[in-house]
Amino acid sequence: MAAPGPNAAANTESTYPPPPLYYTYFTDANVHAVAEGQAVSQLVSRLLRPPPPSITGQYQVFGRWTDVQDEAATL
Repeated sequence: MAAPGPNAAANTESTYPPPPLYYTYFTDANVHAVAEGQAVSQLVSRLLRPPPPSITGQYQVFGRWTDVQDEAATL
């Protein structure tokens, strides 16, 4: 068995994983600038705007794949 790395203690002490690095773009200034339509970098603009809804394909919720064009079951 290999010896634990330098981050082994840090990984076992945290209940939750650290947040992704893109959360640092959600500053009050950036959110306000995007809402007002002001110029911000393309990366910040892309990260702060929600993606368009899918019209084809599938999505996954709680481990179950569902078609976007889901049809209601007949009674």
